[in-house]
Amino acid sequence: MSIYYVSQDSGSDLYNSTQAQNSATPWQTLSHAFYVAGNTTRGVTYGNGIIINDSATYTVTNGTAGTDNTSNQIEATSSFLPRQFIIKAGTGHSPILDGGHVANFAIETYIDWVIEGITFRKFGSIVASHNAIQEISSRKAGTVRDCTIHSISGSGKKLTEHGTLVERCLIYDIAQSGIYGFDQFTIQNNVIYDCHSYAIWGGTGNDYANTVVQHNTIHNCPASGSSHAARQNAIYTRNAQFNIITDASCTISGLNAAGNHSYNCVSGSYDHKGVDTPVNIYGGAGTGDLDGTDPLFTGKASNTFTLSVDSPCIGAANGSSSPKDFVSGSRDWEYAHKILGINSAPTHDMGAYEITHTKVITLDTQMIQKVIGIS
Repeated sequence: MSIYYVSQDSGSDLYNSTQAQNSATPWQTLSHAFYVAGNTTRGVTYGNGIIINDSATYTVTNGTAGTDNTSNQIEATSSFLPRQFIIKAGTGHSPILDGGHVANFAIETYIDWVIEGITFRKFGSIVASHNAIQEISSRKAGTVRDCTIHSISGSGKKLTEHGTLVERCLIYDIAQSGIYGFDQFTIQNNVIYDCHSYAIWGGTGNDYANTVVQHNTIHNCPASGSSHAARQNAIYTRNAQFNIITDASCTISGLNAAGNHSYNCVSGSYDHKGVDTPVNIYGGAGTGDLDGTDPLFTGKASNTFTLSVDSPCIGAANGSSSPKDFVSGSRDWEYAHKILGINSAPTHDMGAYEITHTKVITLDTQMIQKVIGIS
C-alpha cells in the first residue's frame, strides 16, 4: 500500500513516485496521481491512495481515461481498477474540485473506494444528467464521508452496491437526487436540502433488511418549484430512524420507508403544483414518529438546521446508538443533568445535529438560563 500526496499550490508532476510519497514533494494534478497510484498493471490492486494536501480549488475537465493528463478528473477504467482506493483531504485542508458545469463528474469509482473531506461543485453540464461521484458500472460500493457536494446537474452521489456508506456530508442544490443507491446502504448524519428529486433513494435492493438511514436532516427535497418527474418522496428507503424532514414538495409523502420507521420528525409535506395531497409519513406514523411537528430549527430561512433549545426533537431519538453527529462531535451529551448532574443517561436528538450545551463543572448553562428565565 502506498499513499501519494498532491498539492496544486506547491506540487509538481515532475516528481517521481517515491518523491510523491513525501508530503514535502507532492504531485500537482489529481489525474497524474491516479495514473500512477491507480495503475493495477503494476501489481498493486488494494489500498493505495491520494491525499490532497492543500485547500486549493482544482479545476476539473473531462480527461481521457487511462492516460496521463492534467484534467484533475479521476476515472476508473481498464488497467486502472484499484480496490479500496483512498482519496481524501490532508489534515487541516479543505480542497475544492470544481467542474465549472463542463466536467461530467469528478470521481468515477471502482470497488470500495473511500472519499473524504472534499468539496465537489458544478459537475455536469447545464442540461446533462451527471454526478459528482459515480460508479464505473452498476453495483459498486464505496464510502463518502465529510464531503460537501453542491451545484450538480445530476445526483450528488451514485453508488448502488450493498455496503455503501455516506456520512456527515452537506449536500444541496442538486438537480436530481442528493444520494442515489439501490442495495443495502448506511446513510447517516447528513444535511441535505434543495434537491429537485429525492434527498435519499435506495436501500431497497439486496440485503435491504440491514439498510440504515438515520440522523439525517432534510429540507426542501423535492424542492419547491421542481419540475422533476421523480418527486414522490424526500426519503424512499427500507428503514429510517431519527431523521428530520421538512417542507418536501412531493406527490406521495415526505418519508416512505417500507420496513422499520420510527422516531422521525416529518412536517410540512405538500405539492407546490397543487395536484396531489401528500402525507408526511407514508402509511402513518411509526413508534415515536413526530408527524406534522415543527422541529424548530434555529434558522431554516438561512439554511441553518441546528435545533433550538425548545425543539421537540431534542432527546427524542429513543434507542439511537450513533456515536457522532454532522460536525463529528460526540452525541453523548448528558441531557438529564438538569443543572446538578442528576440521572446522567443520555438520549440523542433527532436529525444530523446534536445540540451542545456549555457546561461549567458539570453545570449546564443553557438549562440554568431557562430556569431563571433568560432564555
